[in-house]
Amino acid sequence: MNAQKMDRRVIRTREALRTALLALISEKDYEEITVEEITERANVGRATFYLHYKAKEDLLLEEFHEISGKKALELAQTPLTAWLGSLIGNKGNSTPLHQIFQHIYTNAEFYKLLLHNSQSGQVIERVQQLSKEATLIFIHKLIDSGHIEIKEDVSLDFFAAFFSGSLTSTVAWWLEKDLQLTPEEMTKMFRRLIFGGVRDSLNIKIF
Repeated sequence: MNAQKMDRRVIRTREALRTALLALISEKDYEEITVEEITERANVGRATFYLHYKAKEDLLLEEFHEISGKKALELAQTPLTAWLGSLIGNKGNSTPLHQIFQHIYTNAEFYKLLLHNSQSGQVIERVQQLSKEATLIFIHKLIDSGHIEIKEDVSLDFFAAFFSGSLTSTVAWWLEKDLQLTPEEMTKMFRRLIFGGVRDSLNIKIF
C-alpha cells in the first residue's frame, strides 16, 4: 500500500473518531464517555485508537485544532475592507470581530468542554497563538496596502500579543458567564474597550 493511500486511511480513521466523539458529547456528559464507546461508535478497534491518541483528551484537542484551523482559514480570506471596518468601528455584523464571537457562540458547548478539561492550558495557548498570528498577518496586509501606518513608538509584535491576549481572556470570561450576552453585545463591548487604543496606535487612512 502506498503512502498516499495510507494517509487517506489515517485521515478517515481520525475523522471517524472525532465525529463519534462529537456525537457522544451531544448525548451525554463528556466525563462519562469512554474510549470504548468512541471506538464502537466509529467502528474502529481500540488498538487503532491508541495508535493515534493516548487518551480521549487528545482527540478532543485535535478536533479543536481542526475547527480553529478552518475558522482561521475563513478569516484569512476576509477582504481587507472588512478588517479595516473593525478598526474604525463598523457596527455591522459582517466584521471579522463579530464573526469570531458568533463562531464561539455557535460552538459554545465544545469550547466550554475545552476550557474545563486537563488540556485547557494548551487550548488557551493555541487560541492566543492563532489570534496573534492572524493579527500580525492582517496588520501587515493593511500596512502593505497603504490603509494604515504603525506609529513609531508602537511595537507590532506587542500590539498583536495585546490584542490576542485581550480577545482570549474576553472569550473565556464570556463562556464562564454561560454566554449571557449576545455575539452582537460582545462585539460592541470589546470594540468599545479595545479599539479606542488600537485607533490611537495606528494612523488609519480611509480611501
